[in-house]
Amino acid sequence: MHIRRPCLAITLWALAVASTAAAQSTLGTASIARGTPNGPSVGAVSAGAPIVVGATKGSETQITIEGWVDGARLGGGKDNFAASVNGKRALRVRAMPSKKAATIAELHAGVGVGTGEQKGNWTHVKRSMWVPTAVLAKVAPKVAPPAPA
Repeated sequence: MHIRRPCLAITLWALAVASTAAAQSTLGTASIARGTPNGPSVGAVSAGAPIVVGATKGSETQITIEGWVDGARLGGGKDNFAASVNGKRALRVRAMPSKKAATIAELHAGVGVGTGEQKGNWTHVKRSMWVPTAVLAKVAPKVAPPAPA
């Protein structure tokens, strides 16, 4: 009886680690992003953007992006978010805190974002959104190498 509990705990831990690792991906095709499934657009995500894949509902999948924005373009909180995109223009979310870094997404004016670390004028942001499941990168399953003979 006592042996089963550690085995169960190890099995549950391994499943949690595997599901977290499998959830990391990239976007296969650029796409419009929505705040809710089939809801209004909150922006667009670039092809190849690093994402964390979440739940699927119908033909859409929730993704989360993280990146860097010009902190001067952020305004007060909105809904459950710490900040929102200020002004009338879209805000580019970049892979690194630099204007030369790749743009991974653009968020519409007024869209809420979670905020984190700051580096100079740059603020780290996080936002979950919904994209068509079909735009997710197809990842081939990893096949274990054959056992030595």
